[in-house]
Amino acid sequence: MGFTMFDAIIIGSGPAGSHAAYLLAKMRYKVLLIEGRKTPKQSINCSGIIGLEAFREFDLWDVPVLNRINKFKFISPSGKPFIYQSDSDLAFVVDRSGFDYYLTSRAISAGASFLDESWVRKILIDENEVNVCIQSKGRSYKLRAKVGVIAAGYSSPLVEMVGLKSPLRFIEAAQADVYGSGFDHTDVYLGNRIAPGSFAWLIPLGNERGLVGLTTEKNSVQHLQFLLNKLKAEKNISRVTNLQHSVIPLGLIPKAFTRRILVVGEAAGQVKTTTNGGIYYGMIGAEIAAQVLKKAIQKNRFDEEILHQYDQLWRAKLGPEIQLGLKLREMYSHLSDSKIDMLFSIVSMDGLLPLIKKNLNFDWHKGLILSLITKPLIRRLFGIKLQNVDCTQES
Repeated sequence: MGFTMFDAIIIGSGPAGSHAAYLLAKMRYKVLLIEGRKTPKQSINCSGIIGLEAFREFDLWDVPVLNRINKFKFISPSGKPFIYQSDSDLAFVVDRSGFDYYLTSRAISAGASFLDESWVRKILIDENEVNVCIQSKGRSYKLRAKVGVIAAGYSSPLVEMVGLKSPLRFIEAAQADVYGSGFDHTDVYLGNRIAPGSFAWLIPLGNERGLVGLTTEKNSVQHLQFLLNKLKAEKNISRVTNLQHSVIPLGLIPKAFTRRILVVGEAAGQVKTTTNGGIYYGMIGAEIAAQVLKKAIQKNRFDEEILHQYDQLWRAKLGPEIQLGLKLREMYSHLSDSKIDMLFSIVSMDGLLPLIKKNLNFDWHKGLILSLITKPLIRRLFGIKLQNVDCTQES
């Protein structure tokens, strides 16, 4: 394998990396997908919620589904509920380890080569190729490709290794498996004692099992412990296992390409800044990367001028959503618990629920946000003027 010249080496077999490998392999390019962990992976810190649009767009219907979501119960700091129910499924809950394994297997079936338990130690770029130096199962290899794709997640040092910068801000995520009864629908908890500046969740998985988790800027594990103790008193939780902690980027990477290199997925900041979900946006980034790499391989050109098209296209698609989500998160972080309770009262008013139903899209939140902030009560609560959230241009 060390003498083979690959068209593309993709580092990281999460949703973004595996999907990029699948698309390029389907085009009959010689692709190598590299993963540091053993496959199937264990204990991925993710809720596993994927919207209906992603299933349709990326043909995910063969993915095993643990639960379907058409109802959310939002709970305010004082315990005030707001229930949103759709007439049809909004999203699906998947086993995240199984989901990654499905995408990796699909890439392999399309013709991609795959190495797991293989850690990238160095990336060397010259005029003619990319050299990827790996440590794999006790042996060292130098692999060659025309282009490299970094899809190794936010915490990977590879982005800076090739001279690029990672997103500057991040949010912490903590989650645990819970066992018990009475997990009927997806609960979303708001409030500064539980998840300051963000939110927490309880997601039913079936068979008396669920996921309890949250995101917050700091001390996520401590906040999760508080929530778990609260839920033990309120619900019939008999056991808590597999508590995990990780970080998620907030905002765009300054530049997601250099000569012979593209960055996709969480490593590029392709994450919904409202809900912190990265699966759908990462797979969109992979689609755009594959389109641009097809042109680059056909022209045998991997300079910044041609790879810059990737940066332009994904920012045009995702940038406004990500930037508006950041601004909303910043405004929400200043709300006291009493104001969050007031927000629940406002959105429960007769005139707003039809507006929410009309504009709600599970994966694209800009339309809903912009429609809500036209309402004087919402603007007054957040202390904003309309121009403060104008996100027609990236900031």
